[in-house]
Amino acid sequence: RKHVSQMTLQKFIPSTEVTIQSAHLERSQSHIFIATAAPNLGDPDFIPLRIMQNYLQGQSSELFRKIRDEQSLCYTVSPIYNHALNGSTFGIYIGTHALKEEQAILALREFLKNLTKGINESLFEKAKKRIHYDYLMSKQSPEDFIDDKMVYVLYGLDPNYHLNVQKDITNFSYKNFQTWCKHFFNQE
Repeated sequence: RKHVSQMTLQKFIPSTEVTIQSAHLERSQSHIFIATAAPNLGDPDFIPLRIMQNYLQGQSSELFRKIRDEQSLCYTVSPIYNHALNGSTFGIYIGTHALKEEQAILALREFLKNLTKGINESLFEKAKKRIHYDYLMSKQSPEDFIDDKMVYVLYGLDPNYHLNVQKDITNFSYKNFQTWCKHFFNQE
């Protein structure tokens, strides 16, 4: 059995393969998860996807407003980015009425397609600031910092990995983000 620190990081290879899973309960609800393989920790694409995840989350996000508020296609919609050393996934969860499932999936696909154009620069900067704020809020004691460092050391990463990620997010340019959006959200 390999120790975690002996594992090698796998390179993220962008894919047009998207998995759609729906769970139909014995109610009128459907739970939909549209997902794809995503960049792992340490991958250069990790930073822009982390920014995009932050941009897409929350009830005031464009995703929530377009799919839920404007089109009334669901009761909730949110991004999910499970990032790990290997095997990361990125997706969107939709909770909707079973009769609106197809419409919700189509609307989400259209929304994601439009992300190839990128996002507004002020919203990009706002997402980066929220990530930094969330990071600071999660570090309220010396133990919080020590826990982070121990985890990264166990994973074979630099003990300051998370601090370096914060710097990389702060320094990530809007121009590079727009280019990344065009590539990542291209559905062809």
